[in-house]
Amino acid sequence: MKPLLIGIVGNRNTGKTTFTLKISQSLGDRRKRISVIKFSSSHYSLDPEGKDSSLYRNTNANPIIFASPFETVTYEKRTERSSLQNLLKLIPETTDLILCESYPAMLPQIPLIFIVKSQQDFEELYQRYNYQEPILIIKSPLIQKEKLLQVADYFSFDEKEDLTKISQIILDLCS
Repeated sequence: MKPLLIGIVGNRNTGKTTFTLKISQSLGDRRKRISVIKFSSSHYSLDPEGKDSSLYRNTNANPIIFASPFETVTYEKRTERSSLQNLLKLIPETTDLILCESYPAMLPQIPLIFIVKSQQDFEELYQRYNYQEPILIIKSPLIQKEKLLQVADYFSFDEKEDLTKISQIILDLCS
């Protein structure tokens, strides 16, 4: 069975990464095999400048493989963004769910989770993603108390009870 793809989208600094980390942990605790694709619109690097990995990345070597007793990391340089199809080839076949953080609106439509700080955030995402209804709306922990959302149902991933509900909704989609 193919893994379910879910896009986690929101404006800058709304808590997408924090949510993705929490829901990955929660679903992993329920024995689901989770993969994450983190999309970025800027130059993205896992390693700080000056470290060996950064120094090697700045050479013409390609690919670069770092191996330690604890993990192996492969860097592959490309001059353009990999297609979704090529990225999915990197995901193990045993994966149950792929969380796509900052999923670009230009890619094929997949179920989306909106992370929002305000009603305006919601409306911007709704328009950016061609008026696609999200499967879940998550209230950013950074939301100002006086800016209440006018959308029908939303969850907060800072509350354990809501995180449990969110996990169950996603598990039901995987079934």
